[in-house]
Amino acid sequence: MSDDDDFGDGPEIVGRTFLFGNRVIMLFRHLYTIEPALVSIYDQLLRAGTAVGALVEEAQSAESDKDFVHKLAVGLKEAKESHYWLRQLRKAEVLKRAQLNPLVQEALEIKLVLGAIIASKKGKRKGQQHDQKPEQDEGPAEEETEEPPAPDDKLF
Repeated sequence: MSDDDDFGDGPEIVGRTFLFGNRVIMLFRHLYTIEPALVSIYDQLLRAGTAVGALVEEAQSAESDKDFVHKLAVGLKEAKESHYWLRQLRKAEVLKRAQLNPLVQEALEIKLVLGAIIASKKGKRKGQQHDQKPEQDEGPAEEETEEPPAPDDKLF
């Protein structure tokens, strides 16, 4: 079985979140050996980073559109938490910025993709149900920019 078989033939986000979780596992192993005092932060990143893919995978078998949106919304929360912990580790200079930047960027992109999928699915659902109250606009989406990764420093 090749590595590609690990995440199947589903939507691209399924594979991306699977690989993201795997990269978080590899990062966890490495971080634990260099700075064991921060293990509680690493544990939180490990739980959130691997949960994203599990929730996206679970959403593929959702019982309804509402269930699908709910599972992805929880996955989005986990992606946001992962992004937070990765930025904390980068700010604390546990590793070189260039080593963490690719994973920080991937967490950001996963957040954006999940948010777009949820918004799209909610829009379709809303269009099918005419008696629903209109949803409140939460304001403009928070825009983030990340530094581009250095080509030779990518570890995870």
